[in-house]
Parts: sequence; structure tokens; C-alpha cells
Amino acid sequence: MKLADPPLFRLIHDFFMVHLPFQKKCSPHTIRAYRKSLTMFLESVKAARRISLGQVTLDMLDRNALVAFLDSLVKGNGNSVTTRNHRLHCIRAFFSYAANVDMSFASHHGSLQTIADAHGPKRQIVDFLGESQMNAILDQPVARTPKGLRDKTILILMYDIAARVDELTGIRMKDLNLDGTPIVALHGKGDKTRVVPISEKALPHLKRYLSAFHPGQESSSVEYLFFTNGLGGQRRMTTDNVRRIVAKYSALARRKDKSIPARVHPHMFRHSRAMHLYRNGMDIVLVSQFLGHAHLETTMIYAYADAEMKRKAIALADSKRDPGIPADKSAVFRVSNEEELMRLHGLV
Repeated sequence: MKLADPPLFRLIHDFFMVHLPFQKKCSPHTIRAYRKSLTMFLESVKAARRISLGQVTLDMLDRNALVAFLDSLVKGNGNSVTTRNHRLHCIRAFFSYAANVDMSFASHHGSLQTIADAHGPKRQIVDFLGESQMNAILDQPVARTPKGLRDKTILILMYDIAARVDELTGIRMKDLNLDGTPIVALHGKGDKTRVVPISEKALPHLKRYLSAFHPGQESSSVEYLFFTNGLGGQRRMTTDNVRRIVAKYSALARRKDKSIPARVHPHMFRHSRAMHLYRNGMDIVLVSQFLGHAHLETTMIYAYADAEMKRKAIALADSKRDPGIPADKSAVFRVSNEEELMRLHGLV
């Protein structure tokens, strides 16, 4: 493809292939976050101007285009203010790098720096699924087909080990140890690794998946546990693929249970697993270690949630005695917390 602005795309290449991994020593997770933000911005400009990606030029990536993109995230896509600000910071980082390499980008970078962070409410919302709702979703994939077996294993394992979506797709065969107490090593934010157990309920599904998709493979293999096949062979499954799988089976489950939210995302599996463990008696310190939180305060959101759910139960009981009090029949548990959600969602 002939590029309308080769210097722009050369800098994009160097930013992701040289600057972030080798000069800044950024983790793969961080690089993916930067890449997704800039890609989404480029796609928005491409769509607004009805041109191909190769026709995008630096002049098109101006302040007005970036403001329009950021507004669309909140107003059109329903993203949070935190997500909007995170995208802005990632895009700014690219233009800051470009301005240091090529002075022709300097005025552009200065213009984008004038875009301020948005300010949202101090207290934010986290959604949880009830155990019956979660089970309804996990029951949807039919394991009689290879695809159904793969999808079922992805959903069950992601919930069972409370993995972030990038942690799940990053699991390699060598990270599994099914001898004795079954465990898996998860590689999370900041290149931190934590080892978590695999439950007896999830283990049979995982073993069946391994027999079908990794027959005879050495336990020391660096192949990814979940993969897709393409022209270049097997590749790590993308996080977007996992999101599509979650959305597909959640929608199927919702046909039978309308209390399941219209939008279920992978991180809701992590929230729900933590909440279920806490409500079933696991000490909050153990929950914190299981989730890999650096600070116990982060995990306290589940204690706050438990109090909120009890409040709802009391309100519902009171409403049955007093018809003047409306019943809250929402089956999705919501909890408020302050700034800790940014850590929980991998945004800091």
C-alpha cells in the first residue's frame, strides 16, 4: 500500500517496535494498551474521512479529530471517563515520542497537550454476576464440537482462576502443572507472576481440552494454551476473541434469564469469582493474594460489595412488608468504590 505520509508510519513503527519494548522496557501488556489506543484513533479518523489507513496523514490527526474521538468513547461507546483519559494518555505518549525524534511533530504535540483529562464522579460502579447467572453462562457452550470445547474451557478457566483477559491469553503450556495440586502461573501487570490453583470442577474440562488441542505436547512447551490458526500457523488468541466469546454465550444465556446484563465483559468474570469466594467464606487477605493485588485496600471493594448486597436484601425484605417501598429486583450486584477501580481494571 502506498502511504500518503511515510514519516508518520515510520514513527509509529519505531514507537511500538523499538521505543516501547527496548528503550522504555515496557511490558507486552502496556504495549498492547498503547497500540490499541492509537489504532482506535487512527480508525476513527479513517472512518470519519472515508479513506484507507494508508491515506491518513499527520495533519488529519489534529486536536479536533482527537477530541471527537475521545467524545465518541464516552458518548457513543459508553466507556468510562477513566478509559477515555487512559486512551488520551497513550496517544499523547506517541506524539511526545514523535516530537522528540522529528521536530515537525512538535507543534502538533503541543496542540494535543492542551486537551485536558475529563473528570467523572468520584465514586464508580463495578458489576458482579450472581452464581446462578454465572453458571447459566458457563453452561451455554456445547462441548461436543472442538469449538464448543474450546469456548467452554476458556469461560470456565477464566472464571475459575479469576484471570484478567490478557493473563488468560498469555498462558503457555509450560505455565501449567497438573501433577499433584493443579496450578497455573499467570503473568500479570508489571511483569508480575502469581501462581493460582485450578479447582477440581475446572480440571476435567481443561484436561479434555488439552487432549483435543495439545495432544502429546511436552509440558515444557512454550506454545500458548489458547490459540487461533492463521496463514502463519498458530498464534496467541487475542483478547478481542475472548471478549467476543463472552458476549456470544452471555447473550445466549440471557434469552433464558433476563436478569443477566445485556453487556457482560471478561473482567466481570474476575469480579464475580472474587465476590463468590468472599461470600462463601474466604478471608479477604486470601482473596487479595488470589487476585494478585499489591494492596489489600484494592480487594476491600468486595467487602464493600457484600455490605451493599446485604443492604439490598434488607430493602427487598422491607418492601414486602411495606408496599410503599419499591423493590429492587436487579440481579446484578453493584458496588461503589473510589479510585481503586483504576487498579482493578488495569488502568494504572
